[in-house]
Amino acid sequence: MEDMIQVQFILGIKINRNRSRKTITLSQQLYIDKILKEFGMENCKPVTTPMDPGVRLVLSDETNQDTIFCYQKAIGLLNYLTSCSRPDLAYATSVLSQFLDKPSSCHVSAFKRILQYLQGTKNYELTLGGTIKNSEIIGYSDSHWGSNYDGRSFSGYGVLCGGLIIWKTKKQPIVALSTTEAELCALTEVTQDTLWIKKLLYSFNLEPSIYLKCDNQGAIALCLNPLYQHRT
Repeated sequence: MEDMIQVQFILGIKINRNRSRKTITLSQQLYIDKILKEFGMENCKPVTTPMDPGVRLVLSDETNQDTIFCYQKAIGLLNYLTSCSRPDLAYATSVLSQFLDKPSSCHVSAFKRILQYLQGTKNYELTLGGTIKNSEIIGYSDSHWGSNYDGRSFSGYGVLCGGLIIWKTKKQPIVALSTTEAELCALTEVTQDTLWIKKLLYSFNLEPSIYLKCDNQGAIALCLNPLYQHRT
């Protein structure tokens, strides 16, 4: 074991520390290069988005054990990349994770498109730290209403506190009857995480302010209404 004094690499993540700016930058370019090479996509043409907005993925009856194993491994690699330093892949990875049991050729094609996106964005980095303005916690939430094959919506949110520290995309457990309901579910999820961060900072004798950002006026009105509402 060698003492390198300052950590530079850990578990496939390159760490760059700027002490003057009080920031830490995370990069997984080498990890991405390894994925591209493993799937023969190191020379693929880059695209600007991780998913094709015109493609709607559905369940398939195709059963090929080799395809299943390869697909499950591929999604596992993407999940690690997403959870460590690439929040921009959260939605695409979450959608493709639904088809681990019976992936078809269209799901494999969707995965390869993500690799094309990574080809053009492999140098993206995640910077944490810096000066936290008045110890603010800012949560952003959004939803994709009824976008899934089973009629359920997807929630997406991020929490910033001196940088993006929490991000998540997940399929909602209920079928939302409107965009307002879908947005309210997403807003509820980001609220839970921001409150947890607030309690953590309290233990460090910090008293942060919380700001929640939502782009749906109906959901905002429900949050500000003190009266009980059915289905909320």
